[in-house]
Amino acid sequence: MDERRSQIRTFWSGYSFAFTSVVVLANAALMAVAWHDRSWIALGIVMLIAPATNVGLAVASILIFTSLPNRTERSFSRHAILSVTVPALALVCDFLQFSVMNTHAC
Repeated sequence: MDERRSQIRTFWSGYSFAFTSVVVLANAALMAVAWHDRSWIALGIVMLIAPATNVGLAVASILIFTSLPNRTERSFSRHAILSVTVPALALVCDFLQFSVMNTHAC
C-alpha cells in the first residue's frame, strides 16, 4: 500500500508540473502575440481566445484523467481542483497583463 501511495504522489507531482507548464506556455504565447499587436487583435485574444484556450485545457485535463484506470474519488477531486484553478489563475494573469498594455485602436 505504501508503494502505491508513492506512485500516486509521483504521478501528481509530475502531472501538476506538466499541466501547469502547458497552461503557462499556452498563455505566454497568446500574450506575446497580444503584446506585439496591442490593438483589436490583442483585445480579441484577451476576451475570446485566451478564455477559450484555458477552458479547453481544463476540459481536456479532466477528460484525460477520467480515461485513466485506477483513479479514486479523492484523486479526482484533487485533479479537478488543479484542472480548474490553474487555468483560472492564468486568466487573471492575462487580464492583469492586458490592463498594463498600452493598447490602441489602430
